[in-house]
Amino acid sequence: MNNHIRLRREYTPQTYMHAFQYIIKRQIILGLIFFTCSSCATLFNSKTTQLNIITDTPATIVMNKDTLKSFNNRIHIKVLRQQTPLLLKVFNDSISKNITISSKNSFAYWSNLGFCYGLGMLTEMRNPKRYTYPNTVYLTMKNNNTNFYTIDTTGIRKRFYILKLSPLKLVDLTNSGIELSCEKRTDNYFATQVMASYLLPISIWNLNYGLKPNIKGFRLAIEEKYYFKKLAPIGSYTSLELNYLKSNYIDSYSNTIYNNTNYPDSLRINKQALSINLKIGYQRFIKRVAFDCYVGLGFRYKDVRYLDRINPNGDIERGRYFNFNHITSQKGRYWTIIIPMSIRIGWTF
Repeated sequence: MNNHIRLRREYTPQTYMHAFQYIIKRQIILGLIFFTCSSCATLFNSKTTQLNIITDTPATIVMNKDTLKSFNNRIHIKVLRQQTPLLLKVFNDSISKNITISSKNSFAYWSNLGFCYGLGMLTEMRNPKRYTYPNTVYLTMKNNNTNFYTIDTTGIRKRFYILKLSPLKLVDLTNSGIELSCEKRTDNYFATQVMASYLLPISIWNLNYGLKPNIKGFRLAIEEKYYFKKLAPIGSYTSLELNYLKSNYIDSYSNTIYNNTNYPDSLRINKQALSINLKIGYQRFIKRVAFDCYVGLGFRYKDVRYLDRINPNGDIERGRYFNFNHITSQKGRYWTIIIPMSIRIGWTF
């Protein structure tokens, strides 16, 4: 006779507690996966976004068969987020034109790149909440130009300046300094920029150099810009710059020869340079912050003099190794070719 033994599981309060904790943990993990895989646009963007339209003269705007009149040359409306461009008809007593405002991906949509490797972007490919439009649009009613602008370049604000810093100039190879420039729009397609730079006493490239150069000097420049795609100061431009540099610093040479005798020599270098640069660049705005990057080709006339030498008749031997500072500080008066390039970051006011 076979004896069948039946096992019976005893369910204690601890067993129920462990099961309850397991369910809670699983729900939390599923919730985190859903949150990280969901688009930030779905979580944070509303179905509509605010659009502010500013004109330089009173105007009437028709959008989706709705007629809207500006108050103090301003119109504030809410529009649905969608991929389809906004079609506006803008008119006054003398001018009528059609404006097309394209949509773009919102910041919330791009922020998915930082979560779950951007999987949320895949789930929101067809979600209209991923899109947005410019917060503020400026229109001119003084001509038939159908362009719109996201900053005031149409003369609505009479004062428009851009104050800029050049962070890369702090680590310049030869003339590192604190550079400040200011740009002012002077016409629909033209802007004038002035620049002043204070040269730092020592470059970061010379921090491990035994001799302190004790640099004293400055740079001044004036630049005329022509914006050929959009109204100034937005977009691509070409410019002509006149640049003046004056500096005075100490340098040393380990191999100096006089009467067949080698000896180290230190000297003070007095340098002046006048440059004419032709540049191309692009300026973009994110709200009131400006980003200006450029590259160019220029001609520089240099006047370099050596002072305070031990023996002015000694011959200086250049080192066998590349020394950018010595190459750019050759004695005499001569012309050189330069390639100016940098990035400026500014604030509009």
